[in-house]
Amino acid sequence: MRSIIYVSLRSVSARSIRQFINLLLLGCFFTISFVPLHVNATPVRSYEQQLEQVRLYINNSMFEAALAELVKLRQTQRGVSDERLYITLAKVNYKLHYITMALSDLRKAIGLTSNVTAKKRLKSLYEQWLTTYGLVRFESVDQLQNGQLTLTRKRKLINQERKSALEVIQTQFNKGVELPISVYLPYGAYSANGTSFSLKRNMPVPIIEVMLNPIQEVTKQSTSPNLQRWLYIGLGSVALVALGAGSYFMLQEEPPPNTKLTITISDGR
Repeated sequence: MRSIIYVSLRSVSARSIRQFINLLLLGCFFTISFVPLHVNATPVRSYEQQLEQVRLYINNSMFEAALAELVKLRQTQRGVSDERLYITLAKVNYKLHYITMALSDLRKAIGLTSNVTAKKRLKSLYEQWLTTYGLVRFESVDQLQNGQLTLTRKRKLINQERKSALEVIQTQFNKGVELPISVYLPYGAYSANGTSFSLKRNMPVPIIEVMLNPIQEVTKQSTSPNLQRWLYIGLGSVALVALGAGSYFMLQEEPPPNTKLTITISDGR
């Protein structure tokens, strides 16, 4: 009788232990499932904090990083109407020698600025830039709208900033371009795929008809987004940047002395 009772109690104890273990594992599962895990997530930065980050990039001459941040900010509700953003974009694009973009951003800032004194200063800077760079429009003479365009200048540029601005456009044109397109170039005499033209201040925007060269497949695949950035106008994408061509504003050109860039980023004034 004793042995029967002993076996029966031992059997009950084993079953209870198994049930206890199962309940314990089930409890651990629900604890892991429903208790939130504390992960070191990147905190969401405010618009002003992001602008401050841009200023830090600029102060450390990290203009590519600043441009990427600014393009993202321009897509926000505040950024689309913030004159400070467009003034800063103008400065960064100018530093990177994306002159067409810089002038477009500066025009936008002028339009957004309500302060009379600030607007006057921005207009003065805009006119100053136009004393160095003039607008030219390229159109295709045949059905080929995409292709290579070799742009050469007849006299060598000595000023390094103007030289760099020209090289940005020359490099992209060599990679491939879609016509029609309007860009700003340093004043002077040029040749585009054998078609000669002169870009002069205080003269109407020249329209140059050219015959493009077909783009080689290997060249198509090697086009760099960094070299295409200067092509965007107001389309707001980080790919920033290499989005549209031919949507530039047509403006008159002006005269060329050396110019010094001075832009206040803090409040746009």
